[in-house]
Amino acid sequence: MKRILREPLLHFMLAGAMLFLAFEWVSDDRPAPADEIRVDQATLVQFLANRDPRLNADSAATVLGGMGSEQRDALIEDYVRDEVLFRQAREIGLDPFDHVGRRRLIAQLDYVNRGFIEDTMEFSDDELKAFHEANRERYVIPPEITFTHVYFSTEHRGERAETLTTDTLERLNRDAVPFHDGPSLGDLFLYHRNYVAREPEEVASHFGAGFTDTVFNLAPSDRWVGPIASEHGHHLVMVSSRKPGRFPRMAEVRQRVAQDLTAERIREALENFYQDARSAYEIVVDLPGTMP
Repeated sequence: MKRILREPLLHFMLAGAMLFLAFEWVSDDRPAPADEIRVDQATLVQFLANRDPRLNADSAATVLGGMGSEQRDALIEDYVRDEVLFRQAREIGLDPFDHVGRRRLIAQLDYVNRGFIEDTMEFSDDELKAFHEANRERYVIPPEITFTHVYFSTEHRGERAETLTTDTLERLNRDAVPFHDGPSLGDLFLYHRNYVAREPEEVASHFGAGFTDTVFNLAPSDRWVGPIASEHGHHLVMVSSRKPGRFPRMAEVRQRVAQDLTAERIREALENFYQDARSAYEIVVDLPGTMP
């Protein structure tokens, strides 16, 4: 029994449980503390230095001075969020002595809240279906294509590249050159000769948007097509297969939808918790050109 009581995991679980129960007691049974969070130059310099160990007071002040108004306002909000959550943790009797302890305390509060929110979260089929439909772009399965190409470089061949491509196209189709033999007739391409089950994003990163749009509109065939221009030169292409993009049925992605909806609801709940806690404080920003 003594050995079990000394286990670090047990201590962490007990601390987490006490943290949640204490927060419930503080938030439900006691009035919200009337307090002030003051943000000034020295506060932000120290906050920057604590976040980045590479900065000392002078370099942190230089970084702060070089910030635009949007960056500085975002930094202020980061500090306010940090301070609100830190004070909420201190309200239940935990008081770390340094910046590392402070971050651990805030992380522990976040961990406990996330766990409690997730454990009490359930979704109906209608909620999952609505989220699936409202976020179609997350779940769309992009089209895929399998093709090979013969490449002629405009960098090395100049204006002759397009002529060579046209002449080679006639030869490839006349001799019925198969899928795997064609690329050896052209120049060495920077990336691949054969593209198997590739999505538009990858093809565009290698050839450019114009080439990609053209190729994904080609029907599969045993004949070579071209010339098709890319960012690198001219190509002859044989497409062996192509799958259109589609929006999957709910049953195919149910687990992923549930995970995404859970993550979104947790973010919303944590933000609501933070905003409720923040409202207990008066935020005073003592810096020129900023808004609280």
